Amino acid sequence: MRRTRLRFNTTLDAIVSKIPQDPQGSLRDLSTLKAKQSANSTGVDFYRAIAFLHSKDALSARQAFLEETRRGGGDKSLHTQCWDYILRIEKSYESFFHLPPEIAKEEPLFATTYLGVFRYSMLHWQRLLSLWVRVREAAAKGVVGSSVLLGVAAKHYFPRSEQPPRLVYACDSFRGMPHSDAQRDRRKTDGAGAEDLGWGTATCSAPAQCVLDLAACYGVQDRIRLVEGEFRETLPRMPSTPLCMAHIDADWYESTRACLESVYPRLSSGGALQIDDYGYWDGCRRAVQEYFGAEACEEHLRDVGDGNAVWTLKE
Repeated sequence: MRRTRLRFNTTLDAIVSKIPQDPQGSLRDLSTLKAKQSANSTGVDFYRAIAFLHSKDALSARQAFLEETRRGGGDKSLHTQCWDYILRIEKSYESFFHLPPEIAKEEPLFATTYLGVFRYSMLHWQRLLSLWVRVREAAAKGVVGSSVLLGVAAKHYFPRSEQPPRLVYACDSFRGMPHSDAQRDRRKTDGAGAEDLGWGTATCSAPAQCVLDLAACYGVQDRIRLVEGEFRETLPRMPSTPLCMAHIDADWYESTRACLESVYPRLSSGGALQIDDYGYWDGCRRAVQEYFGAEACEEHLRDVGDGNAVWTLKE
């Protein structure tokens, strides 16, 4: 493994040297270093990915490699190594990334565009397809309003062919994950914390320009409205227009609660709400169940098919 000369290299090299013996501890240290360095964390995501590989978590490694490549500038050799790993992981997990033939046949437009965006999203194809269908159905039923994406490190797009064309509000800090609550924001299955899992503060970051660049590739850049900042600060100041679809990918309890309180009241009748990580992060699940009530969640929330995200329609 070739290492390039990086800023803060003394601290980074000390962490990197222990990755093979203690990948989980290294992930915690690398996440801490990333949070401290913020935008200057060149190379940290690369080594986060290496630590994920040593932890036998190739899919998380791929996301960390992609996160490294989204940073402008940086070391070209490092980016080349990232893409080498990314392509090898995708080949090993081909069935995870490729659409089943029956889905590609039923949804040819989605299948074509999915190939251009799956590396810009942290969502599995089932969740992306669910969003695609929700927006299409809203248009077919004449549901009034724009779309809002709450958390866009996972990049989404809406095709130019959608009629009528709608604005898409893309809301994010674009600085990565905010600090989590150590008591509430834990993995649902085993209670593991975000920092221990390598997905703590400042991870899942991407420059806002990435959203605009991807939108430009599909000719929808004129429909994107970036809303940059923490949800509790920015959402109350958004235009009070109705919404036909809201996608909440906020992970933590406080962030999810802030999104629900600001956005759900503005969702039009028949509008769709999709919530990512409802089946993964306990804090997200608790925020949703407190807002709607556990019984209402049980009755109305529908799994998209991967055991992670859920969706519902507003009556």
